[in-house]
Amino acid sequence: MVGERNNKEHLSGKVVIETLGEKDEKGRFRGGDHRGEVAMIVAGSVMEYVELVEFKEGTTRAFCYHEEFIKSLYVINGPVVAALAVVDSPLERLEVELSAGQILTINPGVAHAFLALGRSWVLSMGKGSDPFVDRHIYRDLGFSHGMEEEGV
Repeated sequence: MVGERNNKEHLSGKVVIETLGEKDEKGRFRGGDHRGEVAMIVAGSVMEYVELVEFKEGTTRAFCYHEEFIKSLYVINGPVVAALAVVDSPLERLEVELSAGQILTINPGVAHAFLALGRSWVLSMGKGSDPFVDRHIYRDLGFSHGMEEEGV
């Protein structure tokens, strides 16, 4: 919701979920008027890779982790469920449902997989290494929503 700010750290600070609303201290915001929505997703930071990703309802993606790449995922529309686990401590897990306007930041060493509960679009961004070279398959993630791994 516009104006609402709800930022939370998870998995010992390795994962951060932020909800954009009114302008924050970094200059990021989400709002709009009769013309439509505007979101300043990144401000004062450099992103080396940016990709637009479509999820069809019920599909999964990722099932991997990165050793150097820091990934941020901005949900344009959703919902999308993220399953996360610390690779060096696999009992440290989190499953969270993300909705439009939320940013999920995943630090190196955190395995991640995504499930679309409906047709969804996300902006996947990051820095630190080439995410396609620094990509390690991690299949030990599942979803409580009953969906199985579809592809990586």
